[in-house]
Amino acid sequence: MRLPKPYDLVVFDLSGVLVRVVDSWVDGHARAGIEGDPPDDPRFEERRGELSERRQRGEIGAEEYCHLVADVSGGVYGAHEVATIHGAWLIGEYPGVGEVIDAVHAADVETAILTNTDAWHWHAQLVDEAEADRYASVRRIRHHFPSYVLGAIKPERAVFEAVMETTGFKERRTLYFDDSERHIDASLDVGWGGVRIDPSSDPARQMLFELNRRMVTLGQRAGA
Repeated sequence: MRLPKPYDLVVFDLSGVLVRVVDSWVDGHARAGIEGDPPDDPRFEERRGELSERRQRGEIGAEEYCHLVADVSGGVYGAHEVATIHGAWLIGEYPGVGEVIDAVHAADVETAILTNTDAWHWHAQLVDEAEADRYASVRRIRHHFPSYVLGAIKPERAVFEAVMETTGFKERRTLYFDDSERHIDASLDVGWGGVRIDPSSDPARQMLFELNRRMVTLGQRAGA
């Protein structure tokens, strides 16, 4: 018989945990192949951050976001250039994340995604058939909680409560992986087991280590 499991649900963030993304707006600008330099006015990044939050809440769509970011760029971008950067934001799954997800499912533990995102990026990672191979592991995760659908973003308590209400799993039976210290602190406040992941240091290896440390029954049976 399998030993008792300490968790019923493992929740993953996407960016910086399962999926590699650009390091910054400057990195995105370069990866998108946009000519010239990005804006150097700190007010641009402040305004872009505000618009990004509205986009992740589902208050504005990606198309409107691109036009609004272009408007605050001081003439550096048109909406098409912003859309190109937005499209280049996602790089792909980190190596080894499929092994992480398979290990959790093999232990008879449920999986969920809780992420701050918009419809465009969500569609690319979870829906678009043209991207199926690039995000094959992510698509095996069973429960989905994108912020633009919830109408709230991490670290707000409402998003964590939505996961618990929908899945029915209790607070202390949930393990959570995120790359943001603020989001981990918020998960701890609702009683989850939160683990911060460093995106620069093999996220899959970090998660497998924590899973095997916290869920000692992974791949093991009593008496084995």
